Amino acid sequence: TGATQMELSYNFLLALRNYTTLFDPSSTDNFFVLDVTVLSARGLRDTDEGKGSAPDDKSDPYCVVHIPGRPQSTFQTNIISDTLEPVWNYQSNLDVFCSGDQLAFSIWDKDPGRRDELLGKATMPSEQFFPNGYEGELLLTAAGKGQRAYLKVKVAPVRSVDRQLGGGGSGGASAAVGAGGAPPGGGSAETEQGAGEVVQPVAVGFVAGAEG
Repeated sequence: TGATQMELSYNFLLALRNYTTLFDPSSTDNFFVLDVTVLSARGLRDTDEGKGSAPDDKSDPYCVVHIPGRPQSTFQTNIISDTLEPVWNYQSNLDVFCSGDQLAFSIWDKDPGRRDELLGKATMPSEQFFPNGYEGELLLTAAGKGQRAYLKVKVAPVRSVDRQLGGGGSGGASAAVGAGGAPPGGGSAETEQGAGEVVQPVAVGFVAGAEG
């Protein structure tokens, strides 16, 4: 009947509108999945120097990635021991990204028995990597006096997800954070809020050589 055809046409147009909106990168109503690869860093400072360590001891860096304001969207790389130029090639996904969100990176030196030390940080505005992706080096701030350090990353938006599923947590977080509840060595987890937010996760699940 005519009424049935009109109802079918309306439902079709409604479904089409929802589909096109779901895959519209310019929409601020949708969540997206980010494929993030932390490739390497260079120019990091040696935090072990002058601490009575062996001459060949250097920093033991790892990198934390997160979306500021979305605590479930975070992961960390493995630790690379005794190097100022770590190569991680660590890939993970952040499942709760919305157009306009920033992407933050911080590199830490793992210090057993002491609080981990910040080696540098960088924050990418949304337009730097979304929707076209990004691959290159980021200049690190808070890298130390007179220190020019860089982090090389690759970021690619891979798909959009249902907004209702946006709060389900990050797939990357479960792969990167262990179940210990506190960092190895007794250090306490910390969060520095405000501009240039830095997040240090509550546990480290693995050491050098592990891959995401």
